[in-house]
Amino acid sequence: MKLKEKYNKLDERGKALARMVGILVLSVLFFIIILVAIAIGKGGKKTDAQIEMVMEKAAKNYVASHDELFADTIYGSKDIEVSTLVEEKYMQSLDRYYGKEANCDGKVIVYKNLDNYNYTAKINCENGYKTKTLYEEITDPKNIVNAESGLYEYSDKYIYRGEYVDNYVLFAGMKWRIINISKNGEMRIFQNETDLETMWDDRYNSDYEEIVGINTFEATESSRLKEAILAAYNDETVFTNEVKSHIIPKEYCVGKRSEYDTTKDYSTECAVRTELMGASTFVVADFLNASLDSKCNATLDVACYNYNYMAQLKRSSWTMTADSVSTKRAYSFSDKVYAKSAMNFTALRLVVTINSNTKYTRGTGTYEDPYIIR
Repeated sequence: MKLKEKYNKLDERGKALARMVGILVLSVLFFIIILVAIAIGKGGKKTDAQIEMVMEKAAKNYVASHDELFADTIYGSKDIEVSTLVEEKYMQSLDRYYGKEANCDGKVIVYKNLDNYNYTAKINCENGYKTKTLYEEITDPKNIVNAESGLYEYSDKYIYRGEYVDNYVLFAGMKWRIINISKNGEMRIFQNETDLETMWDDRYNSDYEEIVGINTFEATESSRLKEAILAAYNDETVFTNEVKSHIIPKEYCVGKRSEYDTTKDYSTECAVRTELMGASTFVVADFLNASLDSKCNATLDVACYNYNYMAQLKRSSWTMTADSVSTKRAYSFSDKVYAKSAMNFTALRLVVTINSNTKYTRGTGTYEDPYIIR
């Protein structure tokens, strides 16, 4: 009898212990389920960049279903509002991601260059996130200067001037530098380093009755400089479809100027323009404008060397600007501008124009921390 009572007591203790273990296990499982639910909830909340990607994917599908949008467009852009994408069920409303209290609207800017498309989502939340483009980041009033090296604002454009300027941007897998930015956000940039080299031209010149080159950029046939620019732009290892989707084809300035020309407003160079081109190179006014020296006025002024970041480039570079007096000479620059024989081999740095919708990711514009675009 005593053994049976003892056994019953042990059995009751075992059952009690089992109940306690069961309760403990259930509590742990319940706690884990809560943690998982929280983690899933956090993981389900998309970042701003992910929401922009949702918008861009929706716009891409929308464009694919609406051939008429760009049917007659060689290059140009169109805005597609988020409300349109929501109405046609390509995406959910921004309220779904940010909540109604954020009061968000948005659009996707679709830019086309030939068969290359670029999609830029722009979100504007009254009480929260706003998408920032590279143009908006760089031209923020805090970045504008009036005396020292930096970005200067003029009536029609922003221009980098001085010896020490933070105008580096990473593009097409290499570092470029920003020359100027138009008020509509189009940005002219040039290659910081180059391995390219070319003559300006090497044809027979009737004025001199010898083979000394003809300094007309586009004539009966293209100059050697133009051929070199086109060949470089058509290098698909550098200028991929993705890269070209940021580039705006332009009619670039190739007007000739004399050694004594004092214009800096591009009026001389832009009196003559090219056909539409995806890339170009410098004009003389670019070099003159980059100097802060008040005595840098005429084409060949030596003072233009002073306070000029372009004068610090390692190699002499051709410009697209030719001498208006001598048909065998064109201008290059290194420490200053030189009138050179068109037959000379000189470095070629490409200049391209990127569209105003190019999105800023990070960077401060220094050599070590260039602006990064998405």
